[in-house]
Amino acid sequence: MEPVFIVSCGRSGSMMLARVLNRIPQCAAFHEPPPYLAHENYRLWKNLIGAQEAHEILRIQRDPLLERVRSENRVYIESSHYLAFFIPYLQERYHPKFIHLTRDGRGFVTSGMGRRRWYFLPRLLRRLQIAIEETFHFHMSRHSLQEYHRLWPPRAARTKVEKLAWLWSEYNLSIKRMLTECNTISIHVKLEDFQDSARDTITVITDYIGVDGRDVLDDMVAICHSRPNVAVKKRFPPPSEWSRETVRQYDRWAAEASAIFGYAYFANGADLRLVQEQLRPSTT
Repeated sequence: MEPVFIVSCGRSGSMMLARVLNRIPQCAAFHEPPPYLAHENYRLWKNLIGAQEAHEILRIQRDPLLERVRSENRVYIESSHYLAFFIPYLQERYHPKFIHLTRDGRGFVTSGMGRRRWYFLPRLLRRLQIAIEETFHFHMSRHSLQEYHRLWPPRAARTKVEKLAWLWSEYNLSIKRMLTECNTISIHVKLEDFQDSARDTITVITDYIGVDGRDVLDDMVAICHSRPNVAVKKRFPPPSEWSRETVRQYDRWAAEASAIFGYAYFANGADLRLVQEQLRPSTT
């Protein structure tokens, strides 16, 4: 059976979904298996890696694991936002099925604001750090590798809220574009569906993969409600308590993507013209 890759922008329930699917004996589900490929994913986004190098990375870092799972007659499933920009090469190499997992962007921003090391360096220092690390092929701190999954936003995104809103949009719009352009087999699932209708959502996913999860459905529903990777104590208010300025910053970068993926947003129709201009892909 085809392998399955769960792609997202992170903080969107990918660990939970991997744990859910791992309850099915036919499945071998991995959440961000090492090596994480965070740096390689970042370099793909920056167009610093070509197709040949991307395939070589997958050959060395993923082929052995896939072959082992295949030898066990099980379905290989990997959930990792570090593979988001590998989508074209995953498609060419494995002809897999994809699950695009999204979360309401406002929840993503709230979660990211509670994580102290996300976008904590001033822009100039961060760009200098990346340049040194990429030139000399070493990491200046133990957090450097982890930070590569947070793409560096355009200059106009100045506050942390704006950077996180841009990150959510950039990841999810890029995933949607690549899945479409590569003619992949894919479905879109919302994290919120697991809270509102877990049984139906799980059934849709297992039918899509082609496995039978009826015997462990109760266990899978329980995992959905356990929230296994909840962020530590939040230091940022929920969207219902956001200030008018926070709302404005979020809308500037995430309103269009919110509408595309079926989430609520704050902007009116006229604002979307500005949002469309600001959300043009950028790696500056």
